Formats: sequence, structure tokens, C-alpha cells
Amino acid sequence: MLTTTTTRLSISNLYKRCMQSVKRIPSENHRLTYLVYIRGAFRSTTSPYTLTERMKDAEEQLKRMNYYHSLRDQNKKQPSPSTTNVTIKDRPSQTDLIETGETPSNETAIMNDWILKAVPFLNT
Repeated sequence: MLTTTTTRLSISNLYKRCMQSVKRIPSENHRLTYLVYIRGAFRSTTSPYTLTERMKDAEEQLKRMNYYHSLRDQNKKQPSPSTTNVTIKDRPSQTDLIETGETPSNETAIMNDWILKAVPFLNT
């Protein structure tokens, strides 16, 4: 069984690590949402779960959040194709398909290729 001081230090340390992880969220709206969620979860005194269960859950959520941060960091390191000028106009028209000899049944594959070029994070 943990002593009161050890428990308080563990909770404080976990809260601090959660807040550090939240600071890494790039979107301000998402960051504020997580701040409210974490503060509320740590301040809540009406949970039906034991302190040990709540801390275990918080550790799992923190681990998951850090995993997503690592995925985002990996994607930043990998060079992505330049997609700044890709627009819907870049999609081949029916006329282009006929001129190149491609049938409309290949249009789905062409559309998928275009989507992957236009939205590179789907190509992971």
C-alpha cells in the first residue's frame, strides 16, 4: 500500500507528465479540450473507480497520447511530396480518360491516386 506522501507525489508526477504531453498538441482547440479533460479528471472526487484504477487509466491514456505524438514526429521527419499546388482541377476529366485510353472503370483507381497525392497523411 502506498503512503499518502508517495501517492500525492505519484499523482502530481502523473499530472505533470499529462500537462507536458498536452503542450505538444499542435492544434490549439484540441490542446484546450485536453486541458479541460485532464484537469477535470484529476479534480473529480465522484468517480466510482478506486484511485489505483484511475491512475492506471491515466497512465494508459498518457501512453496513448505520447504514441500519437511519436507518430506525428515521425511523419514530420519523412519527406512528403509537394502538395501545395494540388487542386481538384488536377483530377483527370472524362475527356482525358478517353484520350489516354483509360476506361471509366479505372476512374476509382485514378481518384484514389489523386487523393493520396493531395492528402499525404492518408498515405501512411
